[in-house]
Amino acid sequence: MEIFKIKNVFSKLSLDKISGIHNAMNKSSQKGKLKINMITKSPFRKQIIILMGSNNVEKVIVQSYMCIANINRQFKDIKSETSVDFIYSDDKKIVVTTNKIAVSSDLNIMEKYIKKLNNVDSSNIMSPRLPQSKFYLKILGISYLVDDINILVTPDIIE
Repeated sequence: MEIFKIKNVFSKLSLDKISGIHNAMNKSSQKGKLKINMITKSPFRKQIIILMGSNNVEKVIVQSYMCIANINRQFKDIKSETSVDFIYSDDKKIVVTTNKIAVSSDLNIMEKYIKKLNNVDSSNIMSPRLPQSKFYLKILGISYLVDDINILVTPDIIE
């Protein structure tokens, strides 16, 4: 029946192509396909958080493209493998996203650079830090149908 419906919708296609569409549709809805539902939330460890006043946030974000280039140059000078990907702001902080987890020397370089920026009140800038919160992956459910008996696998069935 499905093939006839596809033929009606795509009347100019060859039988091979219609058969291919039918096979693709059936593969996407095969039983027994593993489906994992999960949730995650929280900052991740490749971010560096720098708390500061909202006036400073605006001043840093305006020149963020220059900050990224200069900080990356300083990282390269000390042969650090860390590099800044992008900077974004929140209400009273900037968040610097890097390619890998920053070490203390990277944080020191970033602090010195941000505090030396023009028009920035360095007394209002706190030391950069990595996110301190922990987050966990919670698996909400794994749907898996057993082909032979067409029932949903539940914890009762698993030994």
